[in-house]
Amino acid sequence: MSRDRWFTDLRGGLLPLLLAMLAASALALFGQYRVENARQELQTAQQRLTAAHHALAAARDDQLIMPIYAALYRGLQQQQVIRDSAPDFRTLIEAQRPLALELHYTLSPALAEPGVGPFALMRHPLHLQLELLHEARLLELLDGLRATGWFMLDRCTLQPGEQALHADCTGSWLTLERHASP
Repeated sequence: MSRDRWFTDLRGGLLPLLLAMLAASALALFGQYRVENARQELQTAQQRLTAAHHALAAARDDQLIMPIYAALYRGLQQQQVIRDSAPDFRTLIEAQRPLALELHYTLSPALAEPGVGPFALMRHPLHLQLELLHEARLLELLDGLRATGWFMLDRCTLQPGEQALHADCTGSWLTLERHASP
């Protein structure tokens, strides 16, 4: 056998073998690529599943808590803390007039404080000057002011007079008012 023929036979057998090895390597790389993609998709799916489980747990917790919040919300509505608009504080103050010998007041415009969600926190400042028979009347009057909203007394100065007790008090009502719907 001549050397050229042996080389030709070898070349004829090597070429298909080389092509087969090249195809096998390409298939192995493609398989590795597919395995890596599948692994990443699995990891993404597991992360989404975990997030869905957390969201479901939070929704179940909310479902348990919502009746408590609803009861608190209804209570605040009954106290007229949560309202669509500011209550008529002047009428409320005038209803307390029988408890005082003299009653003078200044109701300042409402001041908006930083709100929460769909509500605006409103502060309604009040300055009272009263002539009272005794301190118990002042306490009754302040309880009457607390009948609507949250009334907070900032300060109150009492001075005895000849005929009555003079009280100079400042405070504010806090209310939550719904923002106007667009």
